[in-house]
Amino acid sequence: MPLGMQVAIKLLADEFPGLTLDPRRRARVRTEAHALGQLKHPNIVRLHKYGLTNDIPYLVMEYISESRTLRQEIGARVRDGKPLSRVETNHILQQLLDGLDAAHGRGLFHLDIKPENIMLQSVAGNPHYVRIVDFGLVRSSNEGTTGSGLMGTPTYMAPEQFLSGKVGPWTDLYATAIIAYELISGMRAYGQRANEEVLACKVDPDYKPTTKLDPQHVPEEVIAFLDKALSANPKDRFQNATEFRGGLKALTKSIDPRDQTTSLVDLVGLLNDKELEEIETERERLSEERNLIQADRERLMTEKRQLTEERLRLGAVSAGVTQTLTRAEPGEMKRPRKRISLRRQLQYRIVGFVALSLLLLGGVVFFVLSQSNQSLNEVLKDTLEQRYRSEIKNQTQALISSFDSLSEAVGTESWKSKIRRLVRATKYDDGTGYFFMYNRKGVAIAHGSAPKREGTSYWNLKGPNGRYVIRELQGAALTGGGFVSYHWDKPGGDQQTYPKLGYAQTIPGTDWWVGTGVYLDDVNRTVDGQARIQDRTLNLILIDSTAIAVIVLIVALLVGWSLGARVSRPIIAMSETADRMSRGDFESTVKVDRNDELADLASALNRMGASVSATIHDLATAQRHATKIVQSVP
Repeated sequence: MPLGMQVAIKLLADEFPGLTLDPRRRARVRTEAHALGQLKHPNIVRLHKYGLTNDIPYLVMEYISESRTLRQEIGARVRDGKPLSRVETNHILQQLLDGLDAAHGRGLFHLDIKPENIMLQSVAGNPHYVRIVDFGLVRSSNEGTTGSGLMGTPTYMAPEQFLSGKVGPWTDLYATAIIAYELISGMRAYGQRANEEVLACKVDPDYKPTTKLDPQHVPEEVIAFLDKALSANPKDRFQNATEFRGGLKALTKSIDPRDQTTSLVDLVGLLNDKELEEIETERERLSEERNLIQADRERLMTEKRQLTEERLRLGAVSAGVTQTLTRAEPGEMKRPRKRISLRRQLQYRIVGFVALSLLLLGGVVFFVLSQSNQSLNEVLKDTLEQRYRSEIKNQTQALISSFDSLSEAVGTESWKSKIRRLVRATKYDDGTGYFFMYNRKGVAIAHGSAPKREGTSYWNLKGPNGRYVIRELQGAALTGGGFVSYHWDKPGGDQQTYPKLGYAQTIPGTDWWVGTGVYLDDVNRTVDGQARIQDRTLNLILIDSTAIAVIVLIVALLVGWSLGARVSRPIIAMSETADRMSRGDFESTVKVDRNDELADLASALNRMGASVSATIHDLATAQRHATKIVQSVP
């Protein structure tokens, strides 16, 4: 093994401390190692090494990073309030069937399929990548195929396992059907019954778990599929993964491809009281942690505000010291402030207000036009890409539909030969569009552009940006058909990579999928061309707007000059009159030909001057009269 490789070690002595491994248990470990050594499938955990240490057997297996069991996924979804959609259920079951199909093809039966033995790994483009683990009860068709008693989990055990009946692919598919029942309905197939009651229900020919399902929420076709898959008689069940997958089409048909949240299922019914109590405890712990984090955030914000206030205070103190140091000394001549006439102030303010308004209006118009152009470009790009999506999807579905018209039986060699020829020969978009067909191992079955690639595996082929394009296309096909965006170089091109949109869909009755793709560089060219036209239009609008703004400013300057003179003239006249009065000329008056507040102010100033003048005259008259009286006294 390479240095630094992460592995998982299964050492049975750690699972059974203090117990001596009997020969039967040792044989079971060797059987598990032998089985894993034969299986090389992406949905099954890989074995790196088997050996003995201190006469204790151990297994060195692949370490599945960033993963959780299906049981843990169910608990996490219940805790976070995230239901499971039928799209996700179908995706998980299809991968599980792929792994079991590979094991059954080698004559190996797992016999312990349950959510705890199904790992979900997060890989690029697939958050639910299935990995089957724990082949401790595996049975080979070469060593007898009768049940071995109560070894396994009763809920997921088929009746023949504990009745010493004949086991086979149908046994693992029974457990798969139980998992399908739970994920589709959100309920346990046998409720909260004890193990003995569960086993009794399994052998009762009149008991059907599906009687609890509501046809309004679970389609009747899906219920019929589950009835067959959960039959107590192995002969009445699906005999292999291919048949099971065919029955699972009832679930696929119930999925609306336009709505990925079709029939969301709440999984809370799959947990027992203890698990629900643990989840509630976990929720309370997370809530307390969130409250603590919120409290810490508020405390930090308060400290930040306090620091800001302290910084401003220190800055104000510093500014006050500087002002004290630069203050004029007593007796020093102070420079008089430059006087700006009232008329100039009014004119400057009117022009400034108009200029600021025009600037704000221009900024708003420019922003709106820019955002509008950007939105139009995005709509244009989305429209062009949607057209390509519809084209390649319709072309692919039309090609697959043409297979139904073939006279040969589906799956025969003559039928497969004909669809190869159809894939090679079918073209679209004036002959530039072609198709390619691969199997689930990444081997090219047919290629409309490069037939020499046929027979070669491209499973590990990376695109220019390091992505496994064939794997991603196959993943999209296995979900019922889907799109993949990637970069690829053009045939006979300039060694540059271009954006490309691919579509893939499985071919019913085979493990093949067919796909096609279209380059999107012309979309970018079209959008860029439209953007240049819009930029030129925007520039013309800006030029016109600037010219209009200059004209408006000139008009505003003239209007401001006139208004400033008109408003300031009476104020200046009153100011000059008040100055003369302060020097004793109370006979001065202000003449204002207006009918507003300025006229009222002028009238009040005139009345004040007249009143002061009359008072002074009365005082002078009284003084003269008093002087005469004093002179007339002997």
